[in-house]
Amino acid sequence: MIFLIISLIRTSLFQHPWVQLPQIIKSIRPDQKDKGYYLVKEVNGMIKIFYYNEEGKETLIRETDIAFSLLSVADQTLFRKGVIRHTPEELDELLQDFES
Repeated sequence: MIFLIISLIRTSLFQHPWVQLPQIIKSIRPDQKDKGYYLVKEVNGMIKIFYYNEEGKETLIRETDIAFSLLSVADQTLFRKGVIRHTPEELDELLQDFES
């Protein structure tokens, strides 16, 4: 099962070379391996939220109002790599820290 998940993630990430596979795999909690997750990342200067379902299919959820250019260098690096959240509550917590 884990091989299937890694294969699906790897396939969907080939479209996004700026997201590093080892980072993504480390971020997926063992109790969430059979579930989807949210990926918050910078794309063309905008912070976007994607949802990856159990099969690795990517869906754009929305573009945020976060001003990428005004973020600290550390936060820019974080969003370039991508930030994974497993639940809507975790996603809301992350976004509250950055959205005005």
